[in-house]
Amino acid sequence: MKFVCSPSSLRGKIDFIPPSKSIAHRALMLGAIAGATIRNVDYSKDIIATLDCLNALGVTSRVEGGTVHFSPAHLKRNMPVSLNCGESGSTLRFFIPFSQALGNETIFRGEGRLPKRPLTVYFELFDEKKLSYSHEENYLPLSVSGTLFGGSFQVKGNISSQFITGLMLSAPLFERPAEITVTGDFESKPYVDITLDMLRTFGVPAEENGSFYRIENTLPALKDYTIEKDWSQAAFFLCGGAISGDICLTGMNLCSRQGDKRILNILNDFHADITVEQDCIHVKKSRLQAADVDVRDVPDLVPVLAVLACYAQGKTRLYNAARLRLKESDRLSAMYTELQKLGADISMEEDCLEIRGGKPLHGGEIFSHNDHRIAMALAVCSLGTQGDIVIREPYCIEKSYPAFYKDFIEAGGRVHEPY
Repeated sequence: MKFVCSPSSLRGKIDFIPPSKSIAHRALMLGAIAGATIRNVDYSKDIIATLDCLNALGVTSRVEGGTVHFSPAHLKRNMPVSLNCGESGSTLRFFIPFSQALGNETIFRGEGRLPKRPLTVYFELFDEKKLSYSHEENYLPLSVSGTLFGGSFQVKGNISSQFITGLMLSAPLFERPAEITVTGDFESKPYVDITLDMLRTFGVPAEENGSFYRIENTLPALKDYTIEKDWSQAAFFLCGGAISGDICLTGMNLCSRQGDKRILNILNDFHADITVEQDCIHVKKSRLQAADVDVRDVPDLVPVLAVLACYAQGKTRLYNAARLRLKESDRLSAMYTELQKLGADISMEEDCLEIRGGKPLHGGEIFSHNDHRIAMALAVCSLGTQGDIVIREPYCIEKSYPAFYKDFIEAGGRVHEPY
């Protein structure tokens, strides 16, 4: 399957940004325990994987449009269960401690690149807590038996914040409070900030002191929650507007704890023509200038920032990006490879992309690497190219944003299947 994305311009009011996937994972897990109603749910493949895992653990839910109604939870305890996490790293890393807080004999499965994404942080924790586990040459399938009771956890922070969030979301099910100390470098801390905020919102006492967190073993009590829009998905349209457009993005929470809200500051760093007025973020085609961006806390923005940098005069560096090699694809290598095909002047280091922008991009055929963010970023790239971009394997966007191409077309993008 291929899609053709032609040069075009984004125009008008954009009010269709989907709900935050990061918040949705957390809201669904806490809401399932509480027997809550969760509103504004977008059923991407990752979110469906989380719902499927909750159902496999005994949760009863009823879906009405974008709303999920959970019945009071009767979670399976001390039972054999099998959880298929699809391609979702969040689902896998959140449910490993969640299921073991229930004392289950759990088999975790996954698809795509998920079996290759590291789990050693949990293996070290299992060794310390005397849980039994086994896996094949890759990390999945993974079998785990034994119970996590809470107490003290030392967790390395330099691989993924998802391990920390997994323990935090499991704390309400522990027999005693969880005291989590993050050691070493702390990657993507804003995602842990989201978790902390969600726990408190759902009524679970949670304290933070530097890199130390104490989460009480208190069941969440909130009964109704609405998921806000996703800043990481909004970034594709905001960057698209700066490349070629004149758009007003509405409905975004400007007080959000989502780390990817930083896209507003980054666009200013690139000298984008952007203004925020009441409920409108107005972005239009800009004379972009290069910027150096530390992406340690905003890894999901890197693909579209690499595209933005191609249209900015001067040399841009996107650095502290090594962990992007462990995502759905090696995103540094993927963006380096595909942007080169389009004529970009780009180089790659172990943890950095360097783009010398302002050189015309000529279009061409590229590969999504079956990575949703690569496909969406390269669709945005087509807005300013001199020829069409043909995207192979375009439907990987269903992992996080199934309606992306429809919304991109509605905003003025040109996408069609080749004849």
